[in-house]
Amino acid sequence: MNNNLVAMDFANYLIWSAKEKFNKGITNLQLQKFLYFAYVKYLIRNNEKLFNDPIEKWKYGHVVHSVYHSLKDYGFFEI
Repeated sequence: MNNNLVAMDFANYLIWSAKEKFNKGITNLQLQKFLYFAYVKYLIRNNEKLFNDPIEKWKYGHVVHSVYHSLKDYGFFEI
């Protein structure tokens, strides 16, 4: 496992990537889904965690608590 990678680092990469490659932002809900799917895919392929931050199950899907609360001020708008 890459102990230097935290979920917010990966989230920042996803936000940057959406803006650079697609000229579009993503919402916090979309970001949470991308984080979860990337985490699961990495776990299956490499049999280790992508990052150490815990993932919680919420009403609308899985959430990385630390990332959600860092970006919750955006509401349902693009980040």
